[in-house]
Amino acid sequence: MTSFLGFAKLSRSVEEISATLEKIDLVAAFLAGLDDSELAITSNFVMGVIFPPSMDLELGVGPSILYEALVRACGCPLSEVEDLLRSTGDPGIVASKVVEKRKPLNFAAFVGSDDLSISDVYQRFLDIAKSSGKKSQEAKIKNLQYLFSQASPLEALYIARLAIEDLRIGVGEGGVRGAIAKAF
Repeated sequence: MTSFLGFAKLSRSVEEISATLEKIDLVAAFLAGLDDSELAITSNFVMGVIFPPSMDLELGVGPSILYEALVRACGCPLSEVEDLLRSTGDPGIVASKVVEKRKPLNFAAFVGSDDLSISDVYQRFLDIAKSSGKKSQEAKIKNLQYLFSQASPLEALYIARLAIEDLRIGVGEGGVRGAIAKAF
């Protein structure tokens, strides 16, 4: 299982590079180390997409769900989240800053926990997409709350961006195709 932190570090590196071929090289090197199930997930994640069109699933996470999950996971007031959003304009940066200031909310926060894996994050997103009915909004918030409560600030940045499907690293379908071809 590959840690989501590895994906977050890849995303940060790719985001900071402007040359397309360099981006493809970094993504190819990362993809080459993944198992088959993670390869399919990560290929979509790199493009800022969670589910391929063939799955006919939508995450259905808007800003209010995202920010409520952050508030619950980190113990900060909604006004702080809104102030950060006004100053940065990027929900990912807001998530990163809020998680950085996270207050321990329960015993598990003191004990420590396992690292999030790419598959863990995907499974939570899948649970969010499949939730429906009266309590679907609460289920979405709880799944995101869990992710934010376990995430490092860097992981939170990319979890938030993935949740709203706006990764902002500059790799599209052609870049992923090129990276897969190079990796394999």
